[in-house]
Amino acid sequence: MLRAELSSQEIGQPIGPLYTADETPTNGDQTYRRQPDGRFRLVVPSPPPMVLELEAITTLLDSGVITIAGGGGGVAVRAGYDSFEGVEAVVDKDLTSSLLARAVNADLLLILTNIAVVRVNFNTPQERRLERTNVSELRQLQQARAFGEG
Repeated sequence: MLRAELSSQEIGQPIGPLYTADETPTNGDQTYRRQPDGRFRLVVPSPPPMVLELEAITTLLDSGVITIAGGGGGVAVRAGYDSFEGVEAVVDKDLTSSLLARAVNADLLLILTNIAVVRVNFNTPQERRLERTNVSELRQLQQARAFGEG
């Protein structure tokens, strides 16, 4: 399980269906943002994950048990007085996987996807395929915001 502390500064992960400007719901409690194709999507917080129950996870791993933890990014919760409560947010599954891999001292982290190749500046006139890269280039692309949001 992963805990997420919410902040209005972290609102920005698009979820749900796409809407035209005329179709976009007008609920004052929700934020919609224009997407690269001009349509709108609901955006929710995407706070940084925290690993909870690490001792239980490592005990299972050390015992040779195939352990699924943080699957799908985990569940976004906020600490209450004596329990956790679910919140509307998205916990980034790749970041969750990285954090959990470091926490359990994993030898290897593989992130599998169903896309053929990473694209930078996705859905813009500057879009290009990124078939080979290195850490230095990735850092430059990240600083240039070439990967977009999410």
